[in-house]
Amino acid sequence: MSKWGKHIAAIAVFLVLTVIYFSPAVFEGKVVRQGDTEKAGLMLCLAECLMCRDMAIQLHGFPDIF
Repeated sequence: MSKWGKHIAAIAVFLVLTVIYFSPAVFEGKVVRQGDTEKAGLMLCLAECLMCRDMAIQLHGFPDIF
């Protein structure tokens, strides 16, 4: 095998392994669920709920029991 043949073979093996590894994401559209982004959405909802609660307390004069 020539000097360049080993390098080309190594690159080809790397590319084949990369395609096999990422094939579910690229060809099937699968994604890995990320817990931190899901929790960020829940935190936004909680912040909005607390903001609405504070506005209701101010508008209606309810006592702040929390």
